[in-house]
Amino acid sequence: MYLIRQGGDALANPPELVGGSKNSQHIKGQAADIASDAPIRLARIVIDRGLNFDQMILYPNFIHLSYTLERANRKQILYSIDYYVSKLQTLSTSKTTLSNIF
Repeated sequence: MYLIRQGGDALANPPELVGGSKNSQHIKGQAADIASDAPIRLARIVIDRGLNFDQMILYPNFIHLSYTLERANRKQILYSIDYYVSKLQTLSTSKTTLSNIF
């Protein structure tokens, strides 16, 4: 996680040091990673409430949510490979069905 000050400059953990992009929307103050033990529930809230967003990326324990004023927001929903792997591991160790997960 980076620390951002007014003006959008990263103070700590610049994206290149944590494996992120130099063009990250985080740097511009246009994105946030929101922790959750059930990211699909957060995603459902965003969708059900009709919130405008550019990208929503689901990870096993958080969602990345971004918004931009520079162009039309894409309302793009993506899933990290880690999200799929964690859900498949859940399937293999419980009686959970795919419809309950995705």
